Amino acid sequence: MINFEMTKDEALFLLGELTKERKHVEIELVHTDKRSMQADIAKDLKRLESLVERLARATGTAAPAE
Repeated sequence: MINFEMTKDEALFLLGELTKERKHVEIELVHTDKRSMQADIAKDLKRLESLVERLARATGTAAPAE
């Protein structure tokens, strides 16, 4: 486990950036033809979604819509 401190403003900024990245990864998943790559991208997407949800909880904000 890694603990990392940041201000709420920094956390909200990071939440926004992770949300943008999640959208890019979703688009990448839709446009990828190879099954092996789709599996890897889907795994990355799940990780990003988990991080977004946890960071949203930590900041007391609602997780951005998918």
